[in-house]
Amino acid sequence: MWFFLINSVFALLVSIRFMRHFTGVEGVATYVYLTFTTLSHFVALTIALYLLVYLPVALLIPRKTLLQVWAALVVTIGLSVLTIDTFVFDLYRFHINSFTLELIFGGAATDIFQFHYSQYLLVISATAILLVIEVFIFRWVAHLAAKWTFRGLKWIIGSIVLMMLSSHVMHIWASAISYRPITKVSRCYPLYFPGTANRFLYRIGLVSPSQDRVLVSEAMSNDTKDLDYPLNSIVADTVSNTSILILLLDSWNYKAIDSLITPNISKFSREALYFCNHYSGSNGTRTGAFSLFYSIPGLYWYDVLGAQIGPLLIDQLIKCHYQMGIFTSASLISPPFDRTIFSRIKDLRLHTQGKAAHDRDIQITKDWLDFTDRYVKSGRKLPFFGFLFYDAMHSMTHPDDFEGPFQPAWKYPQYEKLSNQMDPTPFLNLYKNVTLFEDSLVGILLTDLQKKGLIDSTIVIITSDHGQEFNENKKGYWGHNGNYSQAQLGVPLIVWWPGMTPAVFSHWTSHYDIVPTLMQHLFLCQNAIKDYSIGKNLFDTTSREWLIVGSKDNFGILEPDRITSINYDRSFDITDRNLNEIQDARLNTKLFNEIFSLANAYYLE
Repeated sequence: MWFFLINSVFALLVSIRFMRHFTGVEGVATYVYLTFTTLSHFVALTIALYLLVYLPVALLIPRKTLLQVWAALVVTIGLSVLTIDTFVFDLYRFHINSFTLELIFGGAATDIFQFHYSQYLLVISATAILLVIEVFIFRWVAHLAAKWTFRGLKWIIGSIVLMMLSSHVMHIWASAISYRPITKVSRCYPLYFPGTANRFLYRIGLVSPSQDRVLVSEAMSNDTKDLDYPLNSIVADTVSNTSILILLLDSWNYKAIDSLITPNISKFSREALYFCNHYSGSNGTRTGAFSLFYSIPGLYWYDVLGAQIGPLLIDQLIKCHYQMGIFTSASLISPPFDRTIFSRIKDLRLHTQGKAAHDRDIQITKDWLDFTDRYVKSGRKLPFFGFLFYDAMHSMTHPDDFEGPFQPAWKYPQYEKLSNQMDPTPFLNLYKNVTLFEDSLVGILLTDLQKKGLIDSTIVIITSDHGQEFNENKKGYWGHNGNYSQAQLGVPLIVWWPGMTPAVFSHWTSHYDIVPTLMQHLFLCQNAIKDYSIGKNLFDTTSREWLIVGSKDNFGILEPDRITSINYDRSFDITDRNLNEIQDARLNTKLFNEIFSLANAYYLE
């Protein structure tokens, strides 16, 4: 027990890395709360390791040497995971959770997470050194225990329990009155689930609920509901002679499109329709792709996954007898697009062979060329639907023999070096080089369409599932899944539509708008857009007043001048578009009600 308590000091030292994300800390109550919470929480975590992991083995197999190694191993793994979690939180502002574990153990971890061998070596070496140190610490504690009688354990445990109870009581109070200095910092610690008793306090009249809190609680309800999507039967043409090709480039920064970074795509955009103020429906792959295909918010993800309902667009393509060419670099089982977006596609290929993301990207390019070869030889009797999902920009890898012109550049993403103070140039240059490589593959596809005479009968859509931030907001954010600013939501959108005059559009568009545009212009759908989408036609230039983004876990409401971020714990932050907090800001309750009236339209009453 003393060995684990000593290691709680190491856990507290690691926890300092989380403190850099404390913002808006003010008032004596907040500092008292943070002191009690920090001390009690990380000591409690180490005691939990002792009680739940070490002690059962010690009782079953009381062998001295084995228990020394076991205790050291348990603590080493615990501290290592805690340290890794600090880096995860630095990048994404969420902790290792059920979603990340689903990705890791969902069968496609090596497709999603790719690290350089030196990073593996660093982690393994550090863990091994820590393990040896922990063995010596355990033996030292055991040696002291054989000589002395340690006293004061009950006082330590009693103090920790008292601080823990006090911190939870303080959070119950802060949550009930929406005291954000306390509720906001509570999200920074892993496995910390502070107490709430809002309904009880409201019911006994001790606290009056704010309208903001009630609205957010209703929006974050976890009640299971039946879907009503689409709202009415779709009336549209079931015959089409126009093919569709969607190229999705994972993690595409909205600024990374010009004659140097993407020469092929940039040239193509000047001959096509370029939407330069376009947003994904989410800052992550799962609900970003969902927003594009379903045209409804990611709040419906779990409901759709549970019912395994495919998107209206795929249903329409099947009705029109489109030939399917689905080629993705990363696996389709994690996130489970095989049970959502492509659940109705027969003989769906779930995996692509290749060690690294760039290898798989090269392979799906070859697969597509083979597909179009077969399509041309078959006589082109039916249109095709092509979907290629490239992954190298997400993994930031390119072939060793691909010498990028953007220098100085890292050879691989060194996530452990990222900070709010660092110069992003070498990291950004790596990304630019990878994007240039990806552009070369897209160029091969576009040339192939032209050579085979398919371009004049094919709608080509080039975009991304979400953006990729390089600390543009100077808030320490890198990558995606961290916030709802343009850096993580903004993506390029290029649409080649046969017969349409090239043009550049600057009005605010979103992924929700792509399906309505295809349904109206290609399939001549007679239904109102609201029957199947919260978007509008891409060519509708009327002012957009809001956009809802994200998932049921956390989501955001974008307005022209501000962002409201709703967190998993039902707290919320209101910032400007550059993530600067707006002091004393309140929810726009009228707009909030309007949005959720529309967003909940696809549930049965």
